[in-house]
Amino acid sequence: MGPSLPRHVRFTSELPNTTIFQLETRSRGSGGRCFPPILASTNTLCLSSFQSYSSSSSSNFATEVNYGPHHTLVAHSIMVPSTSTSLNRLPPDSSVLSRSSPRSSWQFPPSDLVRSTHPYCLANIGNSGTTSSFSFTTRELLSDAWAPGTRSAYRSAWKVWVRWCSQRDLDPLQASVSDILNFLSASFDSGKAYRTINLYRSAISATHPLIDFIPAGKHPLVCRLLKGIRFRRPPLPKYNSTWDVNLILDLFVSWEDNDSLSLKFLSFKLTVLLCLISIKRISDVRALDISRMQYSPEGVIFTVYRRTKTNLHSVFYPAFPHQHKLCVVRCLRSYELRTQSLRSSSSSQLLISFCRPHRPVSSTTLARWVKLTMGMADIDISTFGAHSTRGAVSTKLFQSGATLSDILKAANWSSDSTFKTFYFKPQSHVSMTLL
Repeated sequence: MGPSLPRHVRFTSELPNTTIFQLETRSRGSGGRCFPPILASTNTLCLSSFQSYSSSSSSNFATEVNYGPHHTLVAHSIMVPSTSTSLNRLPPDSSVLSRSSPRSSWQFPPSDLVRSTHPYCLANIGNSGTTSSFSFTTRELLSDAWAPGTRSAYRSAWKVWVRWCSQRDLDPLQASVSDILNFLSASFDSGKAYRTINLYRSAISATHPLIDFIPAGKHPLVCRLLKGIRFRRPPLPKYNSTWDVNLILDLFVSWEDNDSLSLKFLSFKLTVLLCLISIKRISDVRALDISRMQYSPEGVIFTVYRRTKTNLHSVFYPAFPHQHKLCVVRCLRSYELRTQSLRSSSSSQLLISFCRPHRPVSSTTLARWVKLTMGMADIDISTFGAHSTRGAVSTKLFQSGATLSDILKAANWSSDSTFKTFYFKPQSHVSMTLL
């Protein structure tokens, strides 16, 4: 038992961790010197009455607990310095029990913990303490409301915010509006694009407690700042031109019939045709399920049950009976027959690897297949990626006389400005009648 102090109890216990739990000492009657909550690891939940960090290394814990008539039980941890020689007791240095101002009385986790920082406070939860009544399953389900890509993007953006705050001795979960504005402005000064800054705003808004009873990202000053950033540095399309779809179509015509193609090239062909005909994303094509497709005389329709970025429910692919080598339905039937004996009963994803053990492929693999096919068609793949198929097809369709409404519906674009700004890239001699 440590030395006797008024209203304090201090004890040590040896546990397999390299963390010291420390409670800020408070003056009598002062309720503003408690540690602000900080989110520092994937196993940390932001609560108003308890705070802990987790670490994978091995060391001891030393805990100090303060009791007061107006204070809740709180714990706060800092990493043990690597040069520490005393692991079984509290260091004699009184600096362990900080009595400085509230802003300088807590320490940020080191860079290795910042790298693992992960927002557990979910969107529209205005106060981190409101999560104290949520079970682990509840938190997981609330987190699953975000797509995996969104969670990954928010996690990366949150790490940037935490690191920026740590350099200025700020609490990332108790920052003021001016702190958030300064962070977004600093990101602008460093050359970040509007999309990146907007992602930072969204990640902070989804994790930070409410400010003036509204989400931090929807605060009028934050919205006004983002509007100014958009005007000063508007988002630009990734491509300034596009490629001719006929290059790939001519390539497929030059290939052998579907039954004579190897499984590798048959997989390439089917993937590219699925992307071109539907104007869908690579991730949408990956979501196609062989157990949820239905043939008809007009073509084939897929019912999509997996989560996609555009909340896709179904996709229809028409048949082209007079173009055997370019008919996606014929190619699909051949692929289905060829892969029937290779499929695992545990997965019904349409596109699988042509290499053993023939597992379902990821969106990254499908994008690589598309780029390899584009390269075989003499398309500059150093400039154009797999996602450029959407702009190439939509531009070709509009130039061929397709209506704008049909193009928007097929590509799941809600606004024609999306098509005009980012995807419609006609040749320089083509009249810009759309604009």
